[in-house]
Amino acid sequence: CPWGEAAVFTPPGGWYHQHFNLGTEPARYLKFGHLPQFAGAGDYRHQIEYPDEAPKVREYFEAELGKRGRESLMPDVVYEDRDYEWSYGDGD
Repeated sequence: CPWGEAAVFTPPGGWYHQHFNLGTEPARYLKFGHLPQFAGAGDYRHQIEYPDEAPKVREYFEAELGKRGRESLMPDVVYEDRDYEWSYGDGD
């Protein structure tokens, strides 16, 4: 799906999908939803965490990056450690 700055796409309910950024600029994905679905959800979420992701998804992502002369900056540990803590904007 082609997209650019301020683009919006609303997938149908229950439609599983993933977000990948193959571009040279950082991208941020924002999810809107009904608050009750988040309250008291515990470990149940409507997303697949990196440690639970099928290895071929990562392989495909890295292959697509390679076609563009880039490589993934995702540390291997995010695919192994469910408790990995991301550092956002602290210079790391």
